Amino acid sequence: MTRMHPCGTGALNGLRSPFLAAIVGGVTAAFSISVLTAGGVALEGSLFDLGGGESPQMEENGGGGGEDEVDGSGDGEQQQRRDAEQQIGNLRRDHDGRAREVKQNFRGSKVDLTDLKRVMGEWKAVIDTLAATLQGGDVQGFWDGNGAEQEEARERVNEAFTAAYARQNLENVARQFKDNARQLKSMKSDLKRLGKSLKGHPGIAELESFVQTYERDLASLQSQYQSLDRSSADAVADFQSEVNERLSTQDFYDRMQELNDLSNAQEARKQAQRRVKEMARSLKDQDRSAKKLKDPELNAMIASRKSLLSRIEQLLNKEAFDAEAYREAEEEDGELEAPIWERITAAQDAQNRARQQKDAERTLKDKTRMLKDLEKDCPKTCRGGPLGKTVEEFRTLLRELESAVGTEDYETVWELNGRLDELGRTFWSDEGGGGEGGIGEEELTRVLKEIDEADKQVGSALAKKNITQEKASHCRGLLSQARSLVDQVRSAAGKKDEDAIGALGDRLQAVGDQVDGDCGEFVE
Repeated sequence: MTRMHPCGTGALNGLRSPFLAAIVGGVTAAFSISVLTAGGVALEGSLFDLGGGESPQMEENGGGGGEDEVDGSGDGEQQQRRDAEQQIGNLRRDHDGRAREVKQNFRGSKVDLTDLKRVMGEWKAVIDTLAATLQGGDVQGFWDGNGAEQEEARERVNEAFTAAYARQNLENVARQFKDNARQLKSMKSDLKRLGKSLKGHPGIAELESFVQTYERDLASLQSQYQSLDRSSADAVADFQSEVNERLSTQDFYDRMQELNDLSNAQEARKQAQRRVKEMARSLKDQDRSAKKLKDPELNAMIASRKSLLSRIEQLLNKEAFDAEAYREAEEEDGELEAPIWERITAAQDAQNRARQQKDAERTLKDKTRMLKDLEKDCPKTCRGGPLGKTVEEFRTLLRELESAVGTEDYETVWELNGRLDELGRTFWSDEGGGGEGGIGEEELTRVLKEIDEADKQVGSALAKKNITQEKASHCRGLLSQARSLVDQVRSAAGKKDEDAIGALGDRLQAVGDQVDGDCGEFVE
């Protein structure tokens, strides 16, 4: 006879825990052994088939007597005892396994395990009683007791586990509803964000419909949960399956990902369009600068960049925006743009240096002419006097100015020019021939104040790094020329040289116009 093992598949149909099924299945396999009889015949089956009142040896011998029974009785009793001891070990391992299952599967759970722990204790008591019987030497008593009572205790344990897992599933469903509510809120938020970038797209309407259905299903399932038959493990498991099926969000997020990709592509196109406008402005500035420089190689570099920009614009005009192709083209443009600016800057610096050199040479020429004027006037009024010392100091500074012009030390040039202008003004003021009461003196004083104010504005712009050092030097050079011309006008006025005054006035106006053109953006 072969009986169904209490932990066999029949008892597992009501259990929903994969872990439980694995534990019980492993125990069942461990209970299958081969029982060797005294006659050497192997009996396959569950050890529980050996219970029910007869020992394995008695079943093998049919319960009868005879000579063979008497001769083999000693070996048979020893085998029965060994089998009984083995079964006690198996029962204890089985019980310990279920105890571990409680700790592992219900850790942190709020499920009431009072009933489960009670029947586990009863089962252990039955096992302990069987062990005590065997320990007392009553092997047959062990086999007589290892039957219905032990199996009933085990079955009560199985039923208690089934009930506990059912209660745990209910607890999980309640927790899942909270997660579903948070999920619903998250879906609405994601959909609202995506709807702004894909306004009017049919995919948005699809997702809105999904969210509405999800919200209705959640409310419906929560209502069903209140009236659920909690005593039925199958009913709880079926309900949980329904919850998982109806509240699955996989389709929602699959579609959301598709629309996100579309939205990202559209945003990438917009960013590319803005960047291309910046490229076009940069290219226009480079082209304008290149026309002033007349550099054939620079023009060829700009032509290459124009061609690339045309290809980029074609990428943007395609229906399907190729973001990767655009990124590669943008990187290529960056590699072209920087060398163009470097070449333009180098050429402009060279032009500025040339212009500064020209301005410096003109300043030297003006100051040389001013020295001649001072020397002409000095013999009449200042031989051996203070004015003579002023002329001598002027001559010394002029030699330093000539040296600075030769070494292209423009900062020193403009500094010396300012000091020479000051010496000239001092001379004419002390000499009295063309200073006080001279022709247009008030006008000349006003012009000098404007020049000084412009010089301060150049210094301020340089301090704020709004202009380069080269630009500041160029503008200060022009202002130094203007000061020098004012002093020369004053000298000519003192001599009442109308022709010289007119010519110097024209030159002063020309320098003023150049200041307005080259430095007007930061000099008022």
